[in-house]
Amino acid sequence: MKTQIKHVAFVFILLSGVSNSKAQIFGGGVVGGLSTSAVKIEDIGNKFTDLIKGNDVYGFEVGAFAKLQLKPFYAKAMGLYNFNSGNVTYQTRDDNGVVTNHTNNFSFQKFEVPLMAGFEIGILGIEAGPVYNYLIQSTGNFDANNVSIQRNGIGYRVGAVVTLGYFLAHVSYEGAAYYSSNVDNATFKEPYKLVFGIGVKVGNKKEE
Repeated sequence: MKTQIKHVAFVFILLSGVSNSKAQIFGGGVVGGLSTSAVKIEDIGNKFTDLIKGNDVYGFEVGAFAKLQLKPFYAKAMGLYNFNSGNVTYQTRDDNGVVTNHTNNFSFQKFEVPLMAGFEIGILGIEAGPVYNYLIQSTGNFDANNVSIQRNGIGYRVGAVVTLGYFLAHVSYEGAAYYSSNVDNATFKEPYKLVFGIGVKVGNKKEE
């Protein structure tokens, strides 16, 4: 009986240690931010003389993250909804060869999955990683010319995060490209996007 009690006590202590360890290394939370970016749409057909482009595209992102902490390193997965809108410029050529300049509103919504690796020094974290992008919706009509954009894109994200208790603030630089997989889809690029955001950790404060 004493041997069995010792075994049970050992298992209990082991499970308690694993549970405490998980409480310290796993975390998560919610984040949101405002962004400014540029866009380019290429491979858009003979009706256009050049690409469609815009430099003052503004938007926001909201989502959640899960974090694995192995101090001073960490890994973080995020799920983010993005909405962006701004003006783009382009030129069209009619059947007589006449070129016309245009300005058009362009908006798009997308879902992002950044997979980040980071390094922390005190309250400051530096992180970077690849980003999967899925385009949910985008403006498709430009002066009666339809443009269909490839929905799947791959990008990158680098940034810095400051964590104070349950709260965090971050700044990130991002770029992405949605390369056309067939002649019916245009190539969509975001040469850069700058994001300023805040967040709140969810769960035990000891997580990180």
